[in-house]
Amino acid sequence: MEHFLKKLEVNQVTLLGHSFGGRIGIILASRTQLVTDLILVDAAGIEKRTFAAKVKIRFFKAAKIFLPKRLQNKLRHSLGSRDYKTAGAMRDIFIKVINEDLSYLLPQISVQTFLLWGNKDTEVPEWKTKLLKKKITNSKLRVVWGAYHSPHLEKPKEFMELLTDYLGKK
Repeated sequence: MEHFLKKLEVNQVTLLGHSFGGRIGIILASRTQLVTDLILVDAAGIEKRTFAAKVKIRFFKAAKIFLPKRLQNKLRHSLGSRDYKTAGAMRDIFIKVINEDLSYLLPQISVQTFLLWGNKDTEVPEWKTKLLKKKITNSKLRVVWGAYHSPHLEKPKEFMELLTDYLGKK
């Protein structure tokens, strides 16, 4: 992405990343001076696994070995995330990408960072958002109450009020 921006002769950018786009924002803001402001909305990238998640992963790995394909597909359909279910041929790449923990990059982000989080988000739980806030020195967190993983779609008015307020203070 950095190469792409330089090719376009973009020297400064305010980057807004939602979910997976947050991963891209974290990587880019930690490695380049092109990002002057970072806005992370229910950002992915913190992948410290809970005990329950580790059990689920081991269960799926065992299922791949011992269960026929038909039953594996039923399990995937009933227990897998929406993204996992629809990854198709890209599933192996998807798994590698989402398992990469970007926590180590957070202290390297020096630009002002605005964190927006839907308080009902189950894909990016509160503890992950709090870790982003703690590890990114120059960050501010605002909550979109009543929103799940996509506050810009679920609560657009509230989302825009918070975003406009942040951008207006710049």
